[in-house]
Amino acid sequence: MIKKSQTLAATLGEVMVGLGVFALLSLAVVGTLLQTANLDKRDTALTESTFLLDSLLESQVSQAREFEGFESLTSTPPGTYVALEPNRPDGLQKRYLYRVDVEEPVPALKKVVVSIYYRRDNTTDIDTDQGQDGRAVSAGTMVSEPSR
Repeated sequence: MIKKSQTLAATLGEVMVGLGVFALLSLAVVGTLLQTANLDKRDTALTESTFLLDSLLESQVSQAREFEGFESLTSTPPGTYVALEPNRPDGLQKRYLYRVDVEEPVPALKKVVVSIYYRRDNTTDIDTDQGQDGRAVSAGTMVSEPSR
């Protein structure tokens, strides 16, 4: 005949093993949720910066479609970064800076590269703690001189 205390001990051991398995599974689920939240945050930042990059690059190309705009298309001075216009409805002026680099490899053809950088607080300094020395994303295109 099994004593009542032996049955209780076996049940307590089973409960302890069950709690251990439950704890391991819970940690795995929490880790997955944290990773998903981090990836979602990074995806949002990449989408924002890519949208901003596209609009700034299109602005430069649009300006260069006029002869005077093509002639005045120049690089941002070395070591400086341009702040976005204040009071943007999307609030991106608080998070990003940009610069434009223009080269003329051959006459009547310019290479335009726009780079978006993470902004440090409310300064015009880039946040080099972010990856790639603070650069979020870059893109470029070639623009030919329009006819007069």
